[in-house]
Amino acid sequence: EARIAGFPVGGRHVLRRLCLPNGLKSLYLVYSVVAFVAFLLLTLYHALMIKQNLTTNEHICDYYLERNPFCATCWENYKQVMCFPYCRILPAGARPPTSAEARRKPLS
Repeated sequence: EARIAGFPVGGRHVLRRLCLPNGLKSLYLVYSVVAFVAFLLLTLYHALMIKQNLTTNEHICDYYLERNPFCATCWENYKQVMCFPYCRILPAGARPPTSAEARRKPLS
């Protein structure tokens, strides 16, 4: 049996020396790697959704058969989500429409 610095060398011995004394740390490492991969995949999925200007429901249900009519360029989609997530920026001097006006004519 080969030995280095007085310790036996082999897969079984390495596992015994590293994992048994550090069992919880080893489990935490595995958990951390799995959580990081899941977070990374979720982030990439939502980056793709922002690029296509879709909600999760629209993506899952294939809501638009052809092309998403609300999709602008990739940069414009990201700018809308990151900089102006809740409303459109109106031109200078414009006022938001009243509810009656909004029902008659949508914003362009």
